[in-house]
Amino acid sequence: MLYEIIIIVLIIFVSIWLSWWFKKNLNNTDDLIDEESENNLNNLKNITNHINDTNELLKTYKKVIEEKTTELNFYKQGADVSKHKSLYLNLIDILNFAKSFDISKQDNEKTKNYLLAVQDKVEILLKSSGVVEYYPIIGKNVMMEKGCTASPNTKKTDDQSKENCINKILKPGYCIVLNENDTIHLKDALVEIFELNKNV
Repeated sequence: MLYEIIIIVLIIFVSIWLSWWFKKNLNNTDDLIDEESENNLNNLKNITNHINDTNELLKTYKKVIEEKTTELNFYKQGADVSKHKSLYLNLIDILNFAKSFDISKQDNEKTKNYLLAVQDKVEILLKSSGVVEYYPIIGKNVMMEKGCTASPNTKKTDDQSKENCINKILKPGYCIVLNENDTIHLKDALVEIFELNKNV
């Protein structure tokens, strides 16, 4: 009987010890899992931050590439215009020469038709190349207005605020508009400006 009691006590003791050991190991395992989960969460946060940083860098690179592409296209357009500038200027001179004749005063019908045909063809060539007439802003200071040249003939004025300002356009200029902000002037407009009366 004593022997059986000792065995039962031992079994109970071993059971208690095993329960305690399992519980301890389970707690340790839980701690390890929690620690690993926290580490994984921190790693995921770091990866997310790196991905976000990389995305921001990619956005910046994309913006820079787009800006540089636009700039390169602008310079390319400018280079193309420079290569053809002398051709455009010659066409403009031919157009101005044809316009210098007063068609209404031409007696010969063939001459009238020829002059009109030359004007039309040259205007079509210029327009199809993007060349347009340019008119400076009347009243603006000639020094502040690009693409215009002041005529030696001036208009006298007593108003100091009008000095060097454009009074009228004698001949339009010619330019190529690349975009809203950029224009290439091929031939300056000829303008009459106000000159301050020296007696004032």
